[in-house]
Amino acid sequence: MKNLADGTQTIPISLGQDGTAVHLTLKVQTNSPTYLFLTKYAQEDNMRKLLCGGWEDHLEIIDEVCQLFSNLTWQKKMTKGEYDAGFYKSYGLDAGGKEIVEDFNEIIYWLFVDQLFDGKKGVHLDKKSFVKERDLKVCPYCGRVPIDVAEVDGSVSKPYIDHFLPKRKYPFLAMSYMNLIPACHTCNEDANKGDMDPLLYPNHELRLINPHEFYDAAVTFGYSYNQKGENKEENYRVLSNAENGYLEEGYLKKLKLRTFYTNQNFQVKSIYRSFTTATNSFKKFLYKLHLYESYIEDLELRTLGYELNETEASRRLMYKFKKDLFDQLKREYGM
Repeated sequence: MKNLADGTQTIPISLGQDGTAVHLTLKVQTNSPTYLFLTKYAQEDNMRKLLCGGWEDHLEIIDEVCQLFSNLTWQKKMTKGEYDAGFYKSYGLDAGGKEIVEDFNEIIYWLFVDQLFDGKKGVHLDKKSFVKERDLKVCPYCGRVPIDVAEVDGSVSKPYIDHFLPKRKYPFLAMSYMNLIPACHTCNEDANKGDMDPLLYPNHELRLINPHEFYDAAVTFGYSYNQKGENKEENYRVLSNAENGYLEEGYLKKLKLRTFYTNQNFQVKSIYRSFTTATNSFKKFLYKLHLYESYIEDLELRTLGYELNETEASRRLMYKFKKDLFDQLKREYGM
């Protein structure tokens, strides 16, 4: 970062297709917004905030970057079309005759993405170790798909590491712990989360909640039963709701959770039937048989197969979905 800021480190960049491409040199100019960012976050305390800070720290850093620029151009990569239109200021030629330009997004992307996140030499992110240390067993976006690491004879299979805030728009957060989310292929693909920016300007409304900060009210599930026979899946229906319109757009539409979970009415049937075998009348019968009270009262374990707690949330498939259904059943039976 210091070498970039003082201009001793330059970066070659090519814009456009082979044959018509233009070859340039990126170089930080003294006292430019890029220079101010690099010199500030090269300091240890600020670097710690950048890499290890919480979600509120990320928002503060984003606001700081916004203040350095007059608009959101810092979120965009360079294009040949914009170069041909004179969008980028020239700072002369380097020793090899290439035109010197400066672009915040490309310089920061080269540093945090090309060299560190995707880098192969020197200091870079050990993605396998990162995913293993997170110890997630289920995709934190959808909750439906298992994720894990498997290694055989040096060949490694691991989940994608999604950038909650896309690395092209926010390259300075490409190595920040809170921004790195192990996720399943379905959620990570372009048709779903992909490079979608969950953060809306100017009020920082969110389409998705950072999985590190997720709270139960953001997205909720429920069920309806038409009382026409509890053994038939078609008699149950999955209900879903989001806390507000932004989260509706992100979770239920963009990630398609409403559609995915609508197909889980067989899970509703299973939970409903497991739960209703433990109604109060059935409990009285079990008491007469002198069964242990702890077994009778352990409704969660007998209905879901595990106890509901925060530890299980990242390890159980469809934990949030099943928890919401279970809570609805408890309310309906006055428990």
